[in-house]
Amino acid sequence: MTNGEKVIRGIFFLCAAFATVMLFLIAVFVFLEGFKGFTHLTFLGRVFFPSNSEYGVLPLLVSSFLIVGGALILSLVLALPTAIFIAEVVPFEVRETLKSIVELLAAIPSVIYGFIGLVFFAPLVADLLHLTAGTVVFTASLILGIMILPTMVSLSTEALLAIPDKYREASLALGASEWQTVSKIILPAAKNGIFASIILAFGRAIGETIAVLLTSGVVGSLPSFPFFNQPAFPLTAAIARFMGETVIGGELYHVLFGLATILFVITFVINTIADHMFTTFSKKYKEE
Repeated sequence: MTNGEKVIRGIFFLCAAFATVMLFLIAVFVFLEGFKGFTHLTFLGRVFFPSNSEYGVLPLLVSSFLIVGGALILSLVLALPTAIFIAEVVPFEVRETLKSIVELLAAIPSVIYGFIGLVFFAPLVADLLHLTAGTVVFTASLILGIMILPTMVSLSTEALLAIPDKYREASLALGASEWQTVSKIILPAAKNGIFASIILAFGRAIGETIAVLLTSGVVGSLPSFPFFNQPAFPLTAAIARFMGETVIGGELYHVLFGLATILFVITFVINTIADHMFTTFSKKYKEE
C-alpha cells in the first residue's frame, strides 16, 4: 500500500469515526434530556394538552401509526406495480431513465409536499368527505404515501432485479408466460427484499415532520373510529409544534425530549431490522 493510499484510508476512517461519534453523542444527549421527561409522560393517557400539563403518549403513537399505516397501504398499491414494470417490462435503457426519475422525486423537500397537501388535497378531502376541515388522517396519509413512494419503488425494483436471470429463464423454458414467471417465481423469491423496502419506508415515514404537521390537524386527543376522517397529532408534529415555544429546562422541554427518545428508539429498531433483512436478502442471491 502506497503512502497516498494510506492517507486516503486514514481520511475515510476519520470521517466514519466522526459520524459514529456524533451519532452516539446525539443519542446520549436526547436520552439524558428525555429520561427527565418520562416522569411527566403517561403512556396510556388519552390527551396530549401541554397547557393543562396533560402529556398522554397514546394519542400521539396511535396518530403516528394510523397515518404511517395508511401511507404504506396507499404507497404499496402504486409502488409494487411500478417496480414490476421497471424491473420486468421495460428495456434496460428506459429502465435506467425511469429509475433516475423516481429517485429525483425523493429529492423534493417535504415542506413542498406539505404545502401541496394543505392548499390542494385538504380542501379536496374536505369536499369529498363532507368535513369542515380537510386536515385529517387520510390527507396526511395521502401526502406521506406520495413522499415514500420513491423509496418503496427504488428498493422494490432493486429487490426484483437482484433475482438471478436463471430463475426467469428456467420458468420461461418450462412454458410459463412472462406474467406467470413474475407472479409465481420472481415475486415470491423477492418477497423478503420487498418486505424490507416496506419496513425502510415505514422508518422514513414515522420520522417525517413538516408534511404531517401541515396536514394532520394537530389535535391532541385520541382519534375515534373510523379514524381516516379524524384530525390527529403524530409524535413528530407534537415535537415540532411545541419545541419553538418551550422554555429550555422546563417541564414541556423534557417532555418533548421524552417523545424524541421514543421516536429515536422506534426508528432505530425499524431501520436496523430492515437493514438486516435487506443485507441478508442481497447476500443470498449474490452467492448464486
